[in-house]
Amino acid sequence: MIVHSAWLLRGFLVIAFSAIVACATDPPIPEPTVRVTSTGAPSSGVTPTETIRSTPAITIPPTPVVTVATQVPTAPGTATPRLPTSTPEFQATTAAPDTSAPIPFLIRLRDNLDDPLGYCIDVRGFGAGIRLDADLQAHSCKSNSPDDQSFAMMDDRLVGTIVLVEYEVCLAAADPKPGASILLHPCDDRSVSQGFELLADGRLRLHVESNDSQPELCIGVSDGAGEPAGGRNHLRRDLMLLKCDDTDPILIAWEATPTK
Repeated sequence: MIVHSAWLLRGFLVIAFSAIVACATDPPIPEPTVRVTSTGAPSSGVTPTETIRSTPAITIPPTPVVTVATQVPTAPGTATPRLPTSTPEFQATTAAPDTSAPIPFLIRLRDNLDDPLGYCIDVRGFGAGIRLDADLQAHSCKSNSPDDQSFAMMDDRLVGTIVLVEYEVCLAAADPKPGASILLHPCDDRSVSQGFELLADGRLRLHVESNDSQPELCIGVSDGAGEPAGGRNHLRRDLMLLKCDDTDPILIAWEATPTK
């Protein structure tokens, strides 16, 4: 009995020893390894390819690039403004034409009377023999060379000084009374004798305050037949101030006719 027990103990020890030897000689089971790839600079003591045990595999994505919009948000249904991408260029523009220059015209009597060409306010003489110091006259209208008949208003209204364009002198009454002649003086918009108003009915009235002793005066022509003025059957009449209310309208009604 004792011998049998000894054999059993010996067998048990042999089996246990064999198991221990087997465990000691088996190769170790490798643990999972991963590599961490970093796009940044290496951190303290760890290189981008260093093997770390027992750590799950992690891939660090590259830093995203943020794009900034160059458009300003607008409300729906409106045009989308865009920010300028360069310095704007300024282009030179053509200057607007000067519209302040007076427009020349003939001061023509509405009724031709006895002259087929009609009568216009005119300067005595012509060309080098023009007489700017003489009183004005009514003369046959000139269509081809009206420099001595070309007038213009000095302001936007039909009230004010009337200038002889070519010579830059203005119409002036010799005296504010009936029968006074019409002259040319240096232009002066403050002069009472140079203020004329072209009324709707064609009267060219001296713009002065009227009263019982001072009637309204208008530029008119002498009555009767025209006098021969020489050259191409031209006629002339005297030009003067006449009472606006007591004179035949056909002698004092004028119109501004553009020069050709």
